[in-house]
Amino acid sequence: MNIRCFLFDGFETLDLFGPAEIFGQAAEYRLNYISAGGGSVTSAQGVRIETDPLSSGVSAGIDMALGFIADRHGRSRAAEIAAHIEYIWNSDMDRDPFAGGN
Repeated sequence: MNIRCFLFDGFETLDLFGPAEIFGQAAEYRLNYISAGGGSVTSAQGVRIETDPLSSGVSAGIDMALGFIADRHGRSRAAEIAAHIEYIWNSDMDRDPFAGGN
């Protein structure tokens, strides 16, 4: 399972790295660090970390919510919800047609 940690300049180092240490010990989880624009983000304590850009557009939140449903209840349930709300779900989190370079 992918865990995406959203960071912003001035984040508290322990707020990120405490949970990251726990999830990092479990092979089932892959940590990704993201920020609004991607690139370098610096904590309040001066720790700098490189991040990927957040998915673009309003639909990113809907896609992420459907991804959560798929992880917990299966892809068919997520697809059923997407169809019910007449939404075309981008279920490939590595493909963002609105981000540069994809």
